[in-house]
Amino acid sequence: MKFNAILAGALPLAALASASPAQDPQAAAARRVIELQAQQYQTNIPNSIKNNPKPKCTPEKLIRRKEWGATSKKERLSYANAVTRLANKPARSDVSIVPGARSRYDDFVALHLLKAPFVHGNGRFLGFYRAYVHVNEQALRDECGHAGGGLAYNSRCLKRDLSPYYSAFSRPTNVTHALGRYYGVQRRHGPPDRRHPQRGPFQVGGIMYDTSASSSDSIFFAHHAQIDRVWAIWQGQDPSRRTSQLWGTETVGNDPPSANVTMQTPIELGVLGADMKLGDVLSTVSGPFCYICV
Repeated sequence: MKFNAILAGALPLAALASASPAQDPQAAAARRVIELQAQQYQTNIPNSIKNNPKPKCTPEKLIRRKEWGATSKKERLSYANAVTRLANKPARSDVSIVPGARSRYDDFVALHLLKAPFVHGNGRFLGFYRAYVHVNEQALRDECGHAGGGLAYNSRCLKRDLSPYYSAFSRPTNVTHALGRYYGVQRRHGPPDRRHPQRGPFQVGGIMYDTSASSSDSIFFAHHAQIDRVWAIWQGQDPSRRTSQLWGTETVGNDPPSANVTMQTPIELGVLGADMKLGDVLSTVSGPFCYICV
């Protein structure tokens, strides 16, 4: 599993952020994302734990998700070995529904094949993938012995059939634009634009072009951990309000027109774990979650 140090078709995030903003607007944007993460998100989220009188998530239990490039060789090897173990464990899926599932990893692919058409372009998107990445992280830890930190997010990509066209839409300036523009729950003013996540898989190419089957590639989970990080940074700027906001309807593109999602809207996880509700997944430090991106 060889990760190529590419961000926006150029440099790793840390190196890009250290470049001169006067020379490269992407450097300024990368630095701004790091500042928002450090100054607001990483401060406000722990404070929200302290202000909770009976927290299930405590500072001592907090799992730290790091950028892939910041993980140690030991952590990377632990992750790679855990993914291999997941692929060697028997499937739990109902063969009458997904006869092609042969391994525990296939269980994740199978659920995504079944759910992907119903969680994109609507109010379920970010919440579903927060839960989906979480159960994958839990499986790697609890079932496969992953002893590293939390699932690494990846603002870069594998060296694949990279698309310069889609790379142009997933640069640091796109992230800062989303984080700075969206401040409420109305259309065009809710959480970060849900169009940007699709450009990441298209940038990688290969099986990632196939929306439903894209989780066949293990980079998928690092990609969605990064999307979750962007959402978490957005929430961390105003956690008292933004961890209770929902937006969007039940149907893709609201076609046909449907009711808005609610706190009770279900997130079905099948054999991957207990079902959740959208109201359960709005904070990374409450409900089933206890992690922070560092």
